[in-house]
Amino acid sequence: MALKTKNKLRRALLGESAAVTLMFAAVFPSLVLFYSLAFDGASVNNKRARLMDGVNQGVLGVALTDNRNLTSANKTYNKTLLGAWTRYYLPGVTVPEEELSIAVSVKKDDKGKVVVVDYTASAQAEVRMMLSGSRDVGMGPTVAMTADSGAGIVRKNIRQIATPTDFIFVTDFSGSMKDGRIAMVKTIVDAFVQLALVQNTIGNTMAIVPYSIGTPEVLGRDNLAGGKEIGCSFVGKLKDDYRIDLDFWFNKNVSSNSSDIKRVAYDVDRLLATKYYESIVMKSISSKSWSDLISKSWCQDNGRDRSSDGRYRYSCESEPGVSIFERNDGSVVTYKKEFSDNYKKAYSLRASANSQYNVINVDTLDVKATLADGFLFSDAAITTYRHLYSAEKPFSVMCNGALPDYDYKNYKSISKPNYYPISLTTDPAAFTVFQSMTPLGGTDSANGLLRAVPVAAKGINPRKVIILLTDGEDSVALDGRGPSALSNLLIRDNNLCGVIKQGLLKYPKGTPTTAVDMYYFSIVDDPGRMKFWANNCVGSGHAIVAEDYQSLMDALTAIANKGQVQFINKNEVDN
Repeated sequence: MALKTKNKLRRALLGESAAVTLMFAAVFPSLVLFYSLAFDGASVNNKRARLMDGVNQGVLGVALTDNRNLTSANKTYNKTLLGAWTRYYLPGVTVPEEELSIAVSVKKDDKGKVVVVDYTASAQAEVRMMLSGSRDVGMGPTVAMTADSGAGIVRKNIRQIATPTDFIFVTDFSGSMKDGRIAMVKTIVDAFVQLALVQNTIGNTMAIVPYSIGTPEVLGRDNLAGGKEIGCSFVGKLKDDYRIDLDFWFNKNVSSNSSDIKRVAYDVDRLLATKYYESIVMKSISSKSWSDLISKSWCQDNGRDRSSDGRYRYSCESEPGVSIFERNDGSVVTYKKEFSDNYKKAYSLRASANSQYNVINVDTLDVKATLADGFLFSDAAITTYRHLYSAEKPFSVMCNGALPDYDYKNYKSISKPNYYPISLTTDPAAFTVFQSMTPLGGTDSANGLLRAVPVAAKGINPRKVIILLTDGEDSVALDGRGPSALSNLLIRDNNLCGVIKQGLLKYPKGTPTTAVDMYYFSIVDDPGRMKFWANNCVGSGHAIVAEDYQSLMDALTAIANKGQVQFINKNEVDN
């Protein structure tokens, strides 16, 4: 009996198990679908939240750089920054480039001044389903999720800069800047003067350092015909093999380094007499004769013209202190120690400067000494020599744009060079002369930047901003070097911009400067140069293409003003 009961119970349990198994088999696909959807849904929600975070961080980064989509380069930079942030927050997830978007909305007051800039961003990501993307139960292999412009909205409220600032414009004055380009720059400078010095009276100062190959200078002394002498300046320390006293050598064209010093002296004496005193000075005064130059004690008649005498027929020098001769009377001819000791150096410097356009170049510059701690940050770093008014200048390309020509007819009427530096000042009227300056010459950005450093170091404000403004490539010499090679040597290979930024925080001793910013503005779209300056000097957010007045002015206004950045709700955008 017990055995029969036990068998019945076993059969009953087996029947119930089969029923449960059948029921579980029936609902199993639904359970799989439910948990798959739950798992992938949670994953999608997590990734959507991370996408939102990435978009918010990306648009904040754009707002902090105040990069307003003014040019195609700006737009590319903004999209790249947004993409970097979204992909950082979503590693391994596809974020299509075409689905990244930054929009900028600018609001101005009744005077046309920008007061608010709104930045909005959107992005889309394609998330692959781990479970529910199967053919049987899925939502598809991938799901596209979007963070629209309501996700990333940042408002930048622009206010007048509260920190007194020294603004130094380092302005390209090469020949290619003529006409429309320099007209735009002059309009910009005038507007910026109003913004920084007139509207903002907290102690801002401003300076302009125009450059081509060297920077011309106003000397304030008369030339021999009654016009004004002008100077040519550069910043940098020459190597010992090229270091000479340019107060002595400024008018001496050494065309040979022969060991026969008499032959060298003859050539120097002849070129000075014929190419300057005869061709320029004599023709600019009334009598136009050697006898008049001799009566003024500017020249002497040596009686004959023989190179073996070590002097030309006429030896000319209006300033005895810079004559090549120690004695030059009768048959006695001796030379000053500066000439006899250094004429070979003078030859080497002239040859290098004329082949590479500038006295300061990759052969002559002592890079280590130039960038040594503290050297660049005072007027002691500036070398200014008298610029000879002659086609036979010792350095034929240096400051060649200082004057429109070198004809004797203009010698007595020279008043000042075509362009020259304007020192840091709070006086808006000081920049009136800039409107009449005329560009001419080549482009040497490294020298322009070097020349600006002592100017910037004189600033007395806590913030300094150096703005390099140009229209293109540095000049390239016939041998492929010249100013372009110097930029590579200093800016790319020796961190010139870093030296400048760090030095302006320390020098001169006791400086109040606590912040230094550098910007590179190109008024032509040149991706190669923008990349060079962004990577090696100013940083990507500070290399800016601005091809028209409004783009350039908007960018400069953003530099001159600071803003408060905040996230806002979507419905606040129009407020």
